[in-house]
Amino acid sequence: MIDYYNLLLSNDTEMMNLIKSELVELKDNYGDERKSELVPDEGEISIEDLIIDEDMAVTISHQNYIKRVPISTYRKQRRGGKGKKAMGTKDEDFVERLFVASNHDDLLFFTSTGKVYRKKVYELPEATRTAKGRPVVNILPLEAEEKLETVLAIREYSDDKFIIMSTERGKIKKTAISQFSNINVNGKIAIKMNEDDKLKRCAISDGSNDVFIVSREGKSVRFSEDNVRAMGRTAAGVRSMKLSDDDKIVNMILIESNTDILLVSEKGYGKKTALDEFKAKNRGIKGVMAMQITEKTGKLVSALQVQDDNHLVIITDQGKLIRIATNNINTIGRNTQGVKLIDVNEGENVVAAAKILDKKEEEEKDETLLENNNQENTDEASENNQENTDETSENNQESTDETSENNDQESTDEKNKLVQKSFDFENE
Repeated sequence: MIDYYNLLLSNDTEMMNLIKSELVELKDNYGDERKSELVPDEGEISIEDLIIDEDMAVTISHQNYIKRVPISTYRKQRRGGKGKKAMGTKDEDFVERLFVASNHDDLLFFTSTGKVYRKKVYELPEATRTAKGRPVVNILPLEAEEKLETVLAIREYSDDKFIIMSTERGKIKKTAISQFSNINVNGKIAIKMNEDDKLKRCAISDGSNDVFIVSREGKSVRFSEDNVRAMGRTAAGVRSMKLSDDDKIVNMILIESNTDILLVSEKGYGKKTALDEFKAKNRGIKGVMAMQITEKTGKLVSALQVQDDNHLVIITDQGKLIRIATNNINTIGRNTQGVKLIDVNEGENVVAAAKILDKKEEEEKDETLLENNNQENTDEASENNQENTDETSENNQESTDETSENNDQESTDEKNKLVQKSFDFENE
């Protein structure tokens, strides 16, 4: 035994092997799972701090598939190009909403039950251009009867910007965006409603817009946003339009300049009407006729604000879908029933109509973003070039000074040599 201990003391390899074998034996006999857990310090850094704040194209389809794609994906072509497919969809689905938001922006999701949910843009599934995306129900904790109605991108929760909400039974409410700055995972109430009511539309406003409301019976009212005072988040709102018992609001629109109102009915009839035809009134009235509703036209199903270069998609309850350029639809007066936009079979009804981005609009937006990006790169390159020029100039100056010093020194040395030679010659 003494010889073995002497061997251990004199041989490091044998000693380490013994230590290793004893530790393995301890592990086998007394080892258990780790009691502690290694986690990041949430007080010092968050996930958002690790994510680049870059622009994303957020795409939402008619059947509520959502995704985000880096905006750089759409910056490869100039105007006149063939464009790129923005989203892969099923035959009966189509891209309904496409907007640009930063990774750090908030998205507010308003649902038919009057609740609002919040997600960061970077929390959405990032996908390729042609991917379909993920259903919204897999991202938000929606209830069985809850349907997504509006998505708004928010950068700052200020008091001078408002969210205007409209319900099916004719209520309207205006609330400061700052009221929505604190929303938990399970959402919060955005508007208090009766059981027979549903939230229909939401929009961001600066407080100076005209509001346009349209009902299924073809009635409409236009009034100034000043007629709606700002209220708290859980308030029920005020009356926007006086409805009959079986009438419902189709849409709420914040009026923009150089646009027309496009109306589509159940039986495939539709028309465009100039906004000048609708004079501003007080809210809460029965409204004026926006479209003649007859048995042939059916009730209104959609009201949109369009320009001539927009495209319209109409879909029926039997999966039929048609795309129409809005400049192919005649602009006519209020008191008319419109023209047939889509031919429906007996028992078939139009269930939705949506405005989609025209490729020209997409390319112009992409070109603007590209030009801004190029300008930033040009400015940065110009600064770098200026720095390089200054540095080169300094280096050249230093080189010139050094060369001058060397030349002077060499000249002095040469003179000294000549003087020395002259002195030596004289001595000889």
